[in-house]
Amino acid sequence: MKILTFNLSAMLLPALLCCCGAAAGAQEIPAYWIKVAPAGEAFTVMMPSTPSAKDESRQVDGLHVSGQRYRVKDTGDAVYTIWSFRADSVPSDVQQDREAYLDLCAELTWDMLVRSDHKARMTYGRDLPSASHPGRNYLFNIGKRRGAAQIYIAESRIYIVTALGEADEVPHPEIFMKSFSPGAQGSQEADPSTGGGGVGPGRGGNSGNDSSDGGSVKAGEPKSDGMIDYTQPFSASALTQKARIISKPEPLYTEAARKFAVSGTISMRLILMASGEVGGITIIKRLPHGLTQKAIEAAKQTKFEPAMKDGRLVSQYVQMEYNFNIY
Repeated sequence: MKILTFNLSAMLLPALLCCCGAAAGAQEIPAYWIKVAPAGEAFTVMMPSTPSAKDESRQVDGLHVSGQRYRVKDTGDAVYTIWSFRADSVPSDVQQDREAYLDLCAELTWDMLVRSDHKARMTYGRDLPSASHPGRNYLFNIGKRRGAAQIYIAESRIYIVTALGEADEVPHPEIFMKSFSPGAQGSQEADPSTGGGGVGPGRGGNSGNDSSDGGSVKAGEPKSDGMIDYTQPFSASALTQKARIISKPEPLYTEAARKFAVSGTISMRLILMASGEVGGITIIKRLPHGLTQKAIEAAKQTKFEPAMKDGRLVSQYVQMEYNFNIY
């Protein structure tokens, strides 16, 4: 049977980085691979054989976890591993913040796989777009070993899924990564650190750093009596004179983002208010490890001359982008 391989230097390909739970698609599943669904676990995954299981517990920056490590070695010294951890204790400042919780899970993964080797690297790839089981993809370079990891949070569970090899190629990573499914949301017991309700680890959608546009009147939309509501923000096309940006401070790059070599673009929608202040920030595209918050802080420091409509100072919707690169 033909062995499917791919170069780990190209691991940012969409095929590898797609969301969990997707079928393995057009990739041919090797005949000897089996579906793994350990007793007492909610996840399922395709692996080369029945994995060995080992109890493990870890802690980093106030996060305490315990659970099982499932591991299989395959051809070419490839190693496929799944850590299924229960979050026994989570810092209170990240319990309601999904992005901060994923940041902390990345620190846990770094501590497990990278910390002991000062030449090792763990690089952020991208977020995995799942509303029920949010996650991220990271790439590794650990000595001669190269590979990828996907991190998921699901209720009180943390899953770390890795494929590592001794060479530049590892067989079947797409099948392994894409076949992993954390299981149905709510299948695990309630998290005691959150009192069994509300937005705990892995729950909720926003990071808590974003403001809201608010209001129900669309930009430039007349009121029911046909009069223009000049207190509402306007789109650029409806203005007599657009707002003029005087200064746009650049956001700072965080040490955590440098540690994980994060690069990319943050996009946001905001309101340049008639009062000369910035408000109504809504994040369209974010980046992890503190960069989104730094972009928000920078946006709030924007200096501008307010827009005008019919001789009046008014508020205007605008979209801003901030680029982050490693030099």
